[in-house]
Amino acid sequence: MVSVRLTESMRKTLDAARKDSALSYADLIKTGLKAAADDKTAYQRGWDDAEETYAIEIPCSVCGKPIIMTPGSGMHKAAIDLLRAEKWSHGECLKKSD
Repeated sequence: MVSVRLTESMRKTLDAARKDSALSYADLIKTGLKAAADDKTAYQRGWDDAEETYAIEIPCSVCGKPIIMTPGSGMHKAAIDLLRAEKWSHGECLKKSD
């Protein structure tokens, strides 16, 4: 068994939740901890999905394994500089300039 110290406002919050749910203090805390873990898992899953969808991978010139270009990195800035120097543009903008 473990005891915990709560501020008065935390105790009042737990008391109100306990009254509304009929759960014990221990069950309320377990539920909160599980929800926090689920949130972290959901966040990581969302991060992984976004990375899979939007990440730009470049093969390493030495080993060939992928390097992920992260926003704001030196590689990212170099890519932007290269694209500007090569005068890349939107297709529509290019048509307008002809």
